[in-house]
Amino acid sequence: MSKVLENRKSMFEGVKTVLERALDKLGKIPALLEAANSFSTLVGQIDDLSPEVDKATAGKTQTKSEAQENLIVAMLPVTSSLTALANKTNDAELKAKVDLSYWELKHQRDTDLKKKAKLVLETATDKLAVSTDFGVTQARLDNITAMSTAYDKAMGDKQASPSARAAASEELLKLYTAAGKLLTDQIDHLMETLSEDEPKLAEEYANARVIRNVGLRHKPPAPPSQQAAPQSK
Repeated sequence: MSKVLENRKSMFEGVKTVLERALDKLGKIPALLEAANSFSTLVGQIDDLSPEVDKATAGKTQTKSEAQENLIVAMLPVTSSLTALANKTNDAELKAKVDLSYWELKHQRDTDLKKKAKLVLETATDKLAVSTDFGVTQARLDNITAMSTAYDKAMGDKQASPSARAAASEELLKLYTAAGKLLTDQIDHLMETLSEDEPKLAEEYANARVIRNVGLRHKPPAPPSQQAAPQSK
């Protein structure tokens, strides 16, 4: 979440607290009570959605890295066994396909690693009958298949995460805009109306209504009327 929205959210939460503590007093003006309840709902939705914006990408890179590592680890026993077979039989073609170190695989691009895994799997399947004495088993091949599938999924999730984050961010901005509009269009005015009967509540509301730059105290905040609403990008 950007610092601008974080500061605005802090103000929203302060206003929500003031309003929720004074529902009985707000009831003197039914429209104000209705607006306050709607505002509380919007702030609750902002609270629920804010973590989703970060979760849309959080962990995706780590998951992909782990899936990559698992695939490489699954491939190495098979490539090592087939390399030993190729050396013994002087099979240069086989060796060219399977003589791969950990670091060679680690530095492959995503799509190239997928191709290498497919090539190793196809080659090992073809050579299974003559490579069992070298340690190649169907279980090891099945493991490559499983790890390759998991790697595909992790890559797909990582590629999809930016669009998911963008969608969540757009929805979050709509909630911020709606909450801000409710304050400026209705609640600010109705609180002014209520201030004659409830001056202390009006003062508490005014204090909470100020957007403060969290962590910076050397610059006084602007009054609510001069505080710009967040703009969509």
